[in-house]
Amino acid sequence: MTSDEAVINSVTERSNSELSLLSSFMSQTKPLKVPLHLLKPAVQNPNFFGRENILDLIDASLLPPNSGVNPILKSFALCGLGGVGKTQVAIQYVFSRRTKFDAIFWIESEQIAQLFEGFATIAAHLGQADSPGQDQVVSRNIALEWLCNPRKRTATTTPGSEPEATWLLVFNNVDNLELIQNFWPQCHLGSILITSRDPFAKRGRDGVDLQPFHANEGAKLLCNLLGLHYAENASASLALATRLGGLPLAITQVAALVERMQMTLEEFVSHFERQTSIAKVAQKKLSDTQDHYKHSLFTVWAFETLSPKALSLLQVLSFLNADSVKEWLLIQTNSSSAPLNFPCTEDDFVDARTDLIKVSLITRNKDEGELALHRLVQDVSRAQIKSDNLSKILNFTLHQLLMAWPTSFLQFDHDSATWAKSADILPHILRLQDTFKTNRAHVLSLPVRINFAKLLLFAGW
Repeated sequence: MTSDEAVINSVTERSNSELSLLSSFMSQTKPLKVPLHLLKPAVQNPNFFGRENILDLIDASLLPPNSGVNPILKSFALCGLGGVGKTQVAIQYVFSRRTKFDAIFWIESEQIAQLFEGFATIAAHLGQADSPGQDQVVSRNIALEWLCNPRKRTATTTPGSEPEATWLLVFNNVDNLELIQNFWPQCHLGSILITSRDPFAKRGRDGVDLQPFHANEGAKLLCNLLGLHYAENASASLALATRLGGLPLAITQVAALVERMQMTLEEFVSHFERQTSIAKVAQKKLSDTQDHYKHSLFTVWAFETLSPKALSLLQVLSFLNADSVKEWLLIQTNSSSAPLNFPCTEDDFVDARTDLIKVSLITRNKDEGELALHRLVQDVSRAQIKSDNLSKILNFTLHQLLMAWPTSFLQFDHDSATWAKSADILPHILRLQDTFKTNRAHVLSLPVRINFAKLLLFAGW
């Protein structure tokens, strides 16, 4: 049992008794002086760009009606890959909709200690926290009770006639959904916004998987960050935005690098095409004065926290066509040829796949039995592979494709019955060509080169 699980169990056991104790000395919650917007540590980003359609979707789910409070508890989940802009959208939403809610509470939710701290802050503003050392569960329950009976106090209200308040609660970075179970208001009014890498957060509520920008949107964001006119820099900015797959965090980091290196966009396009530059961008963490998101791609994706089998699966996927990888290509494996920790059994494969889906590093089309991932995830994953492990991973990948090709070596034919299967494999062969064009190709072993030559022969025939 993890430390968080132990805390969750302890809190669950105490919750009912604590709530009973609270009700014995609180016949009603204390009115809250409004407006009250507890948004720290969220800071509005002056360079926020686009996403109007997503903000409109959140509005449709969470905004209170003109007549007053929401008659039901509404919630909305923003899901997606780390670095795609979930937190930035949530920040923009709370700052741009401050006048729509009497109270807004921003709660960082990666660790249970952050949740307790956030709810203790709410209790303190209710004037019902006795001291800084007050029991955390009591403080949490005080805040929850107000959320379920939200009375507001203004300059014109009189005691005993306080109307209901409208409120928005933001759980930011909820990657372990179990953590917020004991902090979820058990009532029928209010609005809750969740950001999470776990697509399961959308289950049972409105939500959206936030996607990277389209190339032209990403190019315009890049130009905005650099203070350039898009019309005059369309070609280079489009090339960079396309290479970065429209990922907002990567675009922001590239803009900072362009400025620091005092390069033109055209110069940086050439510079960035080198594999070493991908690793440099991924590792870059910008200073507080230059970025409103304090992560690099390495830290936000946290490959080091993946299980060994999930990481090994991701490394193999990083050499294949990102748009569609049929699972049958990887499940039927020979463990003797597999790289270290690769999930060779079907059960292990499902576990590793689930780990990657949970943090949105890959997506799965369950109807087609295929996986997909962002190209920049592939780039960063490949950049972390050590040279002594590169040939092993590549040789296994090539071996899987060779075994799956529907024609035996030197037995060439044009049987149309094999075309569909060949079509599933051909994009991966084309993708592997990029690997052999990089400056790391010289470290590949002879068996890797021979197997790739065989694949090219099949594909060419």
